Amino acid sequence: MFVPEGREYRRMTDKHVASGAWQHRLSKGDFFTIDHHFKNPAWTQSTAQTFEQLDCKPEIVEILNKANIHNPTSTQSRVIPRLRSGHHMIVTAETGGGKTLAYLVPLVESLLQWKSAKRLLPMENAPFAIILAPTRELVAQIEHMLEVFQELNIRTRSLIGINTNKDPLNFSLGEVDIIISTPGILLRLLRQDEHFGIERRLIGSNLQHVIVDEADTLLDITFSSAVVEIIRRLEIDVQPITNLEKSAPPAVQLVFVSATIPTATEETLKELISTDEIDKMSTPSVHRIMPHVPQKFYRIGNQQKLGLVLKLVKYDIEKKHPCLIFCNQTKTVRFLRQFFHDQRIDILVMHSHMTDTKRAKNLEDFRNGENKIMCATDIISRGVDTYWVEHVIQFDFPRFISDYIHRAGRVGRIGSKNPGKISSFVTQPHEISLAQQIEVATRMNKKLRGVNNDIKYQLDLHAKQREQKQEKIDNQRAREELCKEVIRSAMA
Repeated sequence: MFVPEGREYRRMTDKHVASGAWQHRLSKGDFFTIDHHFKNPAWTQSTAQTFEQLDCKPEIVEILNKANIHNPTSTQSRVIPRLRSGHHMIVTAETGGGKTLAYLVPLVESLLQWKSAKRLLPMENAPFAIILAPTRELVAQIEHMLEVFQELNIRTRSLIGINTNKDPLNFSLGEVDIIISTPGILLRLLRQDEHFGIERRLIGSNLQHVIVDEADTLLDITFSSAVVEIIRRLEIDVQPITNLEKSAPPAVQLVFVSATIPTATEETLKELISTDEIDKMSTPSVHRIMPHVPQKFYRIGNQQKLGLVLKLVKYDIEKKHPCLIFCNQTKTVRFLRQFFHDQRIDILVMHSHMTDTKRAKNLEDFRNGENKIMCATDIISRGVDTYWVEHVIQFDFPRFISDYIHRAGRVGRIGSKNPGKISSFVTQPHEISLAQQIEVATRMNKKLRGVNNDIKYQLDLHAKQREQKQEKIDNQRAREELCKEVIRSAMA
């Protein structure tokens, strides 16, 4: 399926697309493909050709050039100037477009300004900035990206891998500029202050920036309460912009960054600050299918999935293409590992039930090519820069459109040698509906619908639908039993 740039099929509905008849059982074995139909928007939609045009400091430009980073992406060209305002911001940008560097550049610039003005107090445990991320993999990646600026003597500290319970009364991070952490370990550290009667573990005297990466995850029902508690325990001054001088920044800048932002995010933020006082910025390609990555959808039954995934993986092994297989549950990841082992194919796995050390080793082995096949849950779908991956297989189709966007974003990233491709297995009725939404949006060159839906609401809705379905089954069984009882009574 090729969609010329700018062309629309104005009367398109789910009845006019290739997957329109997929709800019928005889459609199994069908497929459709979304061909690559445009170049990577990360480059074609950039508003600046060089970092000098973004007024980046000469020392920053020199450092980026040494790291072979010469041209800003669409995300970086838009985000860097906006974040310099110091205002609270929600940034939504497409996957694989360099969001991490987009917020690190203005952060490093701000830090250098404060240091040159000698406004930072020489105190232990008093960071200039705190960056929160949902997984230890993303924390490690952000810390690695900050190493690009190491010649500027920026003191960074990630909290993964430290034991906060070891000598808690004398625990110290020393003098640190930037802390990167998952919410869990940071909150555990802050709660110890109260438990041990310590006045302050982290001191907010120097704090100027709090960045929440992958905000759609950290502000959903799983993490939101932890993030809110962290900000409150830090006693961050989120004084509204309207209460300050015109165009003056708030006391501490809050930045929320993600490829998708659910509507529930703004509800969560209301616990901290009015959303009217937060600037919002989205790149043009956000919530759209990546036009430079071919994507194939297979309509198959559950019994056909193993045969097809084996065929695709064998081809990738033959061609030496790094392949990432996504499953919805840990038990499926474990099952596939055993299945491939029985086929004499060893694969790497990644899920939340593994130790941190094992996860880190498997990711490193996958990155350096020790094993080119990995099977994982969504633990690796957000934020991790899998620039080496050339094929994403969705063994289990995602439950939500937002998950599809994040999974698909593991290929076709800046720094990738080629755009890669995506193969998705579509089996259940709700999966067919999502595939149809994707196909319709692509043919009409529109944004994907439902990306901003509250996931908690969707889960509650699915649970209610399951209850209604079970109630119908129970009623049907009750009627059948009643009929049988009537027949038995009549025969007696």
